Amino acid sequence: MFRLKKRFFEVHYTPDHRSRIVKSDIRTIAKRTGYSIATVSRVLRGTGYAASATRNKIIAEAVRLGRKTERKTIVFITVQGLFPSPYFMGLLLNLWEDFEGEGYRCELVTPNSLDVIEDRLVAGAIAILTTDGLEKYWGNSFSVPLVCINSRANRLDNIWSVLTDEYDGMKKLLDHLCELGHRRIMLLCKRPAEENEWCANARLEAFQTLAAEKGLEYAPEADIVYDESELPITAERIRRSGVTAVIVATEAMAGPLIWHLRISGCRVPEDISVCGWDIGGARSEEKTVTGVGQDVRNLAKTAAARLKFLMSGGKISGNVLIPCIFYPRLSTDFRKT
Repeated sequence: MFRLKKRFFEVHYTPDHRSRIVKSDIRTIAKRTGYSIATVSRVLRGTGYAASATRNKIIAEAVRLGRKTERKTIVFITVQGLFPSPYFMGLLLNLWEDFEGEGYRCELVTPNSLDVIEDRLVAGAIAILTTDGLEKYWGNSFSVPLVCINSRANRLDNIWSVLTDEYDGMKKLLDHLCELGHRRIMLLCKRPAEENEWCANARLEAFQTLAAEKGLEYAPEADIVYDESELPITAERIRRSGVTAVIVATEAMAGPLIWHLRISGCRVPEDISVCGWDIGGARSEEKTVTGVGQDVRNLAKTAAARLKFLMSGGKISGNVLIPCIFYPRLSTDFRKT
């Protein structure tokens, strides 16, 4: 378990030795009241149904043991590799301020340390991950309300996601380029390393669908795999391909691609227009790149509202899609077909 120091927005680890004591309390309460450990745990978390007599008996025994029964902790489930990301930090800052403002204690956990949910008085959880499949970690033992951001875990009852509408983002980019007269458009994207990478899959599928609908000439080039070390070769390939526009479907790569295209002799946007996914203007050159960005504030606001609704006993029937924000900048231009 680790906590976020809000003032400096730094992550640091803090040891916690309460797990054994709390688990022992749950077993003791179960033994003294005659209810199962699962029932005791469910009542203390305040989730699921329990008769009032059952609930009162368990809570009374918990109070006798000196255990607090008010659930005021919200956990954010993520991985450490996301910490430097403006997307992650933006989500976390907005979520943190929202819940802290209502008196909740916020903590970060990783997917391999979810057992703390059994030990803390956790009111709810929000997952900020890059892959689907949280249900394999969640398990049947967790009844704590869960909302996922940009990953899908709705194979479990009443667990739903708030997702960036990647189709909307791709459509805005393609509509923009087609309005400028582009018909030879290539997509550069990260081929998903896993089948359950929501954003990467959604962007690729959206391009393939929309390119077919619009009759674009270079839809078959959609699944080029690249990283920054491959950009010189990729830039040369683009230069020789005859395309007039390129969509970069991976954050932070449009700017470096433009640089390599210019080194190879291409003028941007005079010869080739380039657009892509924005990461919040973290680098100065990205502020000139036409693109779409995830609405981080709206993602966080919607996820927080959904979690609060679930914590109050509400039922949700589906996922929510949040439209992208379009930024018309300087890296796209009219091209005659």
